[in-house]
Amino acid sequence: MATASVQKGTDPAGSHVATDSFTEDAVTKHAQRVGVCNAVGKNLSAASSASGPSAISVGAGANGTQLFAANTSRVGFLIHNASAVAIFIGFNATGLTISNGIKIFSGGSFAQQGIGLYQGVIHGIVASATADVRVQEW
Repeated sequence: MATASVQKGTDPAGSHVATDSFTEDAVTKHAQRVGVCNAVGKNLSAASSASGPSAISVGAGANGTQLFAANTSRVGFLIHNASAVAIFIGFNATGLTISNGIKIFSGGSFAQQGIGLYQGVIHGIVASATADVRVQEW
């Protein structure tokens, strides 16, 4: 194991910062605890409730098929195109077409997490017929 020490520091106000203690090579050490938050203060490093993976049949109808409902607790999501045709996704409840959507090629995936994460409704659409899509959010 490493023998470098991590010292307990102070914030500008002079109080101790939050640390986790651990013992390494018979020496007690402290590591600063850090949380990563988005612009509205949501802790992005905290565990969230994850949905299980789902298979969705995406159609070519007006506005396509809803892949995810709006979810203010969402900290990440994954969309995988398991079909032989391209799909197009959009971050809005209405107006999605194959002309303005984000293209995901056959076998491709799109994921988003962390700062700037979109938490609104997500739809998918195809040019014709249907596509097999796998989705999961956490």
